[in-house]
Order: sequence, then structure tokens, then C-alpha cells
Amino acid sequence: MKRLAFALLLLASILSPHKANAQAAVTVYCDSSGTGTKWVPCSTANPLPVSGGGGGLSVTDSAAWTTGVSKFTPSGGEYNLTPATVSSGQQGTFAMSSFRNLYVDVPTSNNNLYTALTSPIVAGTNVIGYTSNDPCAQQTKLGKPFSITSSTQLITGTSAKSTYICGIDVVTASAQNIALVEGTGSVCATNIYGLAGGTTAATGWNFSANSGIARGGGVGTVYSPSGDANAAAANVCLLLSGSGQTSGQIVYVQQ
Repeated sequence: MKRLAFALLLLASILSPHKANAQAAVTVYCDSSGTGTKWVPCSTANPLPVSGGGGGLSVTDSAAWTTGVSKFTPSGGEYNLTPATVSSGQQGTFAMSSFRNLYVDVPTSNNNLYTALTSPIVAGTNVIGYTSNDPCAQQTKLGKPFSITSSTQLITGTSAKSTYICGIDVVTASAQNIALVEGTGSVCATNIYGLAGGTTAATGWNFSANSGIARGGGVGTVYSPSGDANAAAANVCLLLSGSGQTSGQIVYVQQ
């Protein structure tokens, strides 16, 4: 028994210092100078310096989002209509709108996006509001009203340009044939080309008395000179087989 008691006393003497050390308070030291040279116990007057922020959250890429369950690290910014500028090498917070939208600005130098957005459109290669290459859809249209009783030149050609008919309406008081043609010389007789029908009045439209035709709304070509090898600078004429009153208007562009 004496030996057992002695062993227990010996064991207690060995363990008691370790128990005391385990219960000892841990003192945290802070650098009150901010230079790493003056370390004293942290206190209210000498707090542990903490700056910035961060998160240790880890998520799986492309994971499904569940409202109220999925975790994320929030970010923030400053709403300020006149924020202070920063210089090279300085840090700062992001700017946001009053609706919490992040403002994004594009650098004006060494930036392909800025260059693409601000580069002028090269004349003749791009069309603003593009809908079609049709001359009647893109060019300024001209109108020519007429009231005739015989074959007549309606449109005078322009050098190096062709005439595209965007719309036409014709009404004749008497039964007759009427042809829409183009060419040069007297009443388009030279290098004549039939825009609607043949190259003579007899091979044009065949109208009964007080009838006619209306074609085109002015937004697209209805009679094109594309098949005429001599279309450049050609005049446009109406050829009448009779002498009945013929009236209407022709709308065109020259390009």
C-alpha cells in the first residue's frame, strides 16, 4: 500500500505542472507603432490592425443556383457622382449607380473595343439603316407627273447613271397601246430598250378606254434597266399608239 501511495503522489507531481500550463492564458501582442518594432499586448487602445476583407468560400463551377440555399461571396461598390480619381499603383473601390449597377468604363487608348466603337464609317462601304441594295430603297426618289397625247420623253438621263423606275401610274382616255422604253435621241429612238413590253407602242401595254396601270409603292424597283447595255445616261419615254389623253406620274431614281 505504501508503494502504491508513493506512486500516486509521484504521478500527481508529474502531471500537475502540465495541467497548470494547459490552463494558462494566451497573450496576443500587437505592433503599436505599425512598423513591426514595438510589440505590446493587444488592447482597446492598441487593437489588432485589420484592413481589407475577403472570403474563404469555395463553390463548384457551373453549379445550379438555389434561392436561399446557394452560398456566394457578395461584393460592393460606392455610389458617388463625383468620385475621387486614383493614380497608377493605387487601389480603390468600384463605382456603382443608384440602382446598384456596376459602372464599366472603356479605356480610350490601347483598347480594341473603344477603337471599334469610335472609328468613323468608311464612305461607300457601310449603310446606316441598311434594308436593301435596291436603288429605289436607298436613294432619293424623284417624281415626274405627265399629261400627254403623243409619244413623249418623260425623264432625261444623267451621265454615267442608270434610271430605275420605282413606281408608275398611267390612265388613258381612249383605247390604245402604250410602251415604257428608254434610249437616247428623239423620243428614245436610238439604242431603244423596252422597260415594259417591247420597243414600239404596238408591243407595249394594251389599254381599253379609261383604263391604265399602277405599279410600285416607291420602296423598290418595278422596272430595272439592268438588261440594257446602253442604260447609262439613257432617257425614259412613253410611246403612244394613238392620241388619247394619257396622264399619270412616274417615280424614279438615277444611280
